Amino acid sequence: MTRTWLEHTHGAAIDFKALSSCGRTLYARTAFNAPPQNIPGPYRRFIGPWWLVTFCDAGGSPSISVAISAWATDLTVVGGKLHFPRVSGTEVVAVGVPMGHVGEYPMAPEAAIAAAAQVTGRRISEVPELITPLQTDGPPQLARWHLTLEGPATVHARSGVRTVNDVFVSPTHVGGTGIATSAAVSNQPADVALDWSPVPSIGETSASYAARATVRTVKLARRADTPARVESISTSGN
Repeated sequence: MTRTWLEHTHGAAIDFKALSSCGRTLYARTAFNAPPQNIPGPYRRFIGPWWLVTFCDAGGSPSISVAISAWATDLTVVGGKLHFPRVSGTEVVAVGVPMGHVGEYPMAPEAAIAAAAQVTGRRISEVPELITPLQTDGPPQLARWHLTLEGPATVHARSGVRTVNDVFVSPTHVGGTGIATSAAVSNQPADVALDWSPVPSIGETSASYAARATVRTVKLARRADTPARVESISTSGN
């Protein structure tokens, strides 16, 4: 059902039977606190952490990235087939890996370090950490590598000339080969709103469900140590 989308974002036809997992499985954590457990899984997973698995073709070139929710713990594999629970959704997100990409997707941490060093002229002092984007910024595959610099660097951004100690590196958009090096903006959101509705009960009538299926909203606090919004930076004013 997703062949057209996957081949469009990959930029070429894909031989699905020849695909196999390749490279490291990457873990991308969320910038926000976990939603309450009473919220149905399909809504909770939107804002949660993800595992990112890259699949390569017979020649070893990356073709597809599959994101699997780290909170999709009720999935099972029976007889080699994936079984979903009764209340299902948002367990898996797949995109095509752009032609010419090398290594894991969205990118290997080593590639992110090289991109950050090119813009900032600084080495990285801590182990890189992958952070999921806001839902409005794109799918889990646009997760950003958070890199701590060995010392402050002066860079150019839309907001002006800045001194930064941390940068983020990620693809610019799904299906593209561009890389964005960014810094946290000053006006970070304190929280994010998550809209959700209760799920139908077994045997419940449509009228009964419609009467209680009102949309509800919960606000999830942002982790103080993790920015959620960023702006692109460069070595010049361009």
